[in-house]
Amino acid sequence: MFSIPYDWRSTFTQDVGDSMDVILSKVGQLFYSKYKNEEERTFTLTPSQGKKLDNTFENILEEIKKESPREEAISVLFRHGLMTFKIAMIFSALESKDQKILCTDKIFDLSLKLISEVFLDNSLEQLKRMPKASGASPPNYKKLFDALPKEFNRKKAIDLAKEIGISQRSADGHLKTFKNQGKIIKQEHGSYHKS
Repeated sequence: MFSIPYDWRSTFTQDVGDSMDVILSKVGQLFYSKYKNEEERTFTLTPSQGKKLDNTFENILEEIKKESPREEAISVLFRHGLMTFKIAMIFSALESKDQKILCTDKIFDLSLKLISEVFLDNSLEQLKRMPKASGASPPNYKKLFDALPKEFNRKKAIDLAKEIGISQRSADGHLKTFKNQGKIIKQEHGSYHKS
């Protein structure tokens, strides 16, 4: 069996260096001077990378829907899918000076592995530890549902929400929740009816 020798490391020191802010500022200036570019640059994944990204997160979405139907978990997944793309873009931009940057498989696989196997798992685990919201719906949530007619469109719902004092963003969130709970059924684009 492999054992690690444990030694105490003193936390007391008289040598105080630069603060983290100063260190990060120096690193930022170094990166900026080395990688600044006046020209517009574009970044793309290859078709196979795009397909792999979609397949990976689609499979994870199906697993999450089976294990944890919390809406927050799905939101976390969507954000991490976008982060995968952004990390691949940053790594690719640091590696390439081309105006049109095509992601290499090496960078793509590293980005996908970092997010899907490390950061996403950690975020979902932290979410499990957070207390769930109480089962009681906010009063405006119920008011909006009660105010909705049998048949309505998104605009009508937003107008009713404004009368109740609910923002457009919150109203859209409530509509999504009503739909996920089966309280309303989406028909055509932006058209709904209560079930």
